Amino acid sequence: NRKHLGERTMIGVSILIPVFNTERAFLEECLDSCLRQTYTNFEVVVVDNGSDSSETLATLAAIESHERVSVYKCPRQEGKKNLSIALNHGLTNCSYPLVARMDSDDVMLPERLEKQVAFFEANPEVDILGGQMIMSDRGTTSHPSVVDANVATNAFWFINHPTVMYKRDKIVEIGSYKEEPDLFAEDFELWIRALLNSLQIRNLGDYLILY
Repeated sequence: NRKHLGERTMIGVSILIPVFNTERAFLEECLDSCLRQTYTNFEVVVVDNGSDSSETLATLAAIESHERVSVYKCPRQEGKKNLSIALNHGLTNCSYPLVARMDSDDVMLPERLEKQVAFFEANPEVDILGGQMIMSDRGTTSHPSVVDANVATNAFWFINHPTVMYKRDKIVEIGSYKEEPDLFAEDFELWIRALLNSLQIRNLGDYLILY
């Protein structure tokens, strides 16, 4: 799970990307941004959640030969949260202890992984780490550096799912993503459950993705 670079031991990161009929241009840009990270010990785990778009399928077929990329198939299920199903399927195939979430139509800024891994190394008590994002239509986010019960009680948007990096085993231990429909988005429900299980959640002040 780690590799040595000179005197430094680099922890491995799995970039987890669920895909469902993403437009070719967006998907290509997303994947390219992942592969151009300044941090080098990572893999890209793509979960195709039942895409039937020929453009999406062609893009995935072209990228899966890349040495860092693995593409998995996960069929859609009626009456369930298919994003959760895809993410859980991906988590079982992530090789590394840190998982960086990414949406298939967003762009990672080049130092995203490097910044988040450095924070985890300096703050080993933290389990979930988000960051800020630049949105094409709504400016930028400014979520709090510490997410605790008080923050979660008074807001429904306090961390950006596609910016999140978390400890894979901690998420699996609390049951991963819920697949049954309910009143809450899958990520919001997970963050609340994480807090109830005493997991530590933080946000970087840095911009990590173009949303």
